[in-house]
Formats: sequence, structure tokens, C-alpha cells
Amino acid sequence: MKMLNRKLFGWYLTRFCIDVGTSTGFFYLEFKELLDILLCSY
Repeated sequence: MKMLNRKLFGWYLTRFCIDVGTSTGFFYLEFKELLDILLCSY
């Protein structure tokens, strides 16, 4: 049972890290695009 809990916890942690990484990357790309637009408009 303890091993199962550890596996489950590891899986949740991995999922969480992937989700955070994905959303952070997405926001970074959006921000970069906005920045490019702002810089090019001047």
C-alpha cells in the first residue's frame, strides 16, 4: 500500500510539474509575441 501511495504521489507530482511547465511556457510565448508586436510598432 505504501508503494502504491508513493507511485500515485509521484504521478501527481509529475502531472503537476508538466501542467505548470506547459502553462508557464504558454504564457511566456504569448508574452513574447506581445512584446514583438510592441517593439515592431515603434
